[in-house]
Amino acid sequence: SDEVNMTACKIADALFGTKLKIAKINRKSYLETAELLSNKIFPIDLIVSTEVEITNVVQRSISITGALNVFSFFNNKIIVIGLICKRFAPLANLPFSLFKTFAIDFNLFIIHIIRGTEEIIFSKLRSIKPDDEVYFCTTQKDHRRAMALFGYDTDETLEVIIIGGERISTDVIESISENQSKINIKIIEDNIDVAEALSEKLNNVEVLHGNPLDIATIVESQVENAIVISMTKDDKTNILTSILAKKLGAQRVSAVLNDDSYSSILNCLDINAILDAKHAIVSKILHFIKKSEREIITTFCNGEIELMLVDVYSNSNCIGMSTEELVSKQDMQVVAIIKNNEVFIKPKKIIIDSGDKILFVAKSSQIEKISKLLQEKPKYLT
Repeated sequence: SDEVNMTACKIADALFGTKLKIAKINRKSYLETAELLSNKIFPIDLIVSTEVEITNVVQRSISITGALNVFSFFNNKIIVIGLICKRFAPLANLPFSLFKTFAIDFNLFIIHIIRGTEEIIFSKLRSIKPDDEVYFCTTQKDHRRAMALFGYDTDETLEVIIIGGERISTDVIESISENQSKINIKIIEDNIDVAEALSEKLNNVEVLHGNPLDIATIVESQVENAIVISMTKDDKTNILTSILAKKLGAQRVSAVLNDDSYSSILNCLDINAILDAKHAIVSKILHFIKKSEREIITTFCNGEIELMLVDVYSNSNCIGMSTEELVSKQDMQVVAIIKNNEVFIKPKKIIIDSGDKILFVAKSSQIEKISKLLQEKPKYLT
């Protein structure tokens, strides 16, 4: 209940003076009323919303043509992209010993590869095979060249079908369709009232009213070679429609999950990506509570590998160390470092200083040890 969450924060503040108050609020009318959620009426320090996080996940997944998922940092200057390597891509079957000859004059760092049911961690990467799911880091100015190495033409028109239009912000759809001329968006919505409202508001988007579990509806949407994102409020519908769309020729399918109890069976199904709003909310809350000490971007190998962004404080233990020294001390890889508003991808001998931001990938078992290197020294040692 949004109302219970908001009231609980007000009571905690009024009766106990609680310093930090976080509320989960989903109703759009509340989120759009800024003065209601101000400190004067409902004193809430952080608002998290399933609907907003789902919208953000969807927006990331279609922001770059061909990408399964996209994470961006530092005003979009650093980008982590997940995609499927195409069969005749320049990097397909290329040994890593020759990798530098293809990326000699621009930034590209391979982070992780998923090959069928096998996940290959960063320390054991040897080559990229066709149909591998590859996660790599690059910069905004280099992402088109990086995509081309995996067989993608970023100028081709992207066909996107969203199933469940009620949950996505129409403002986001309008923004995407206006700013990206190479993208066609269709929405399949089961609720006739919602479908009519979307149709009236979205000029550049085709809205179809129909049951997404009906084969005729999926076929009518021209699903072949399209990217399908199923994001209804029912997990079973999302899973089944994703499987159906893939069987009918969809290029890639993604399903939004609200309940992680289904995640254990999804490895057996032909679904390219799971968009986990719950994970995004948990990560956002932890990041806020820890005052930006570290932010989990995404995980691999069922959570055994973490991609993480950390801030270096003025008194961190790692100040004065080189990135090479930091890597040698722990089982990790420094993916990128932001120093004085400048981005360095896979830096080798850069000295870490106060105010730096470090993007790294590491085994989850090593995270606590790494955190001790990155955290501030106790005051009695300064």
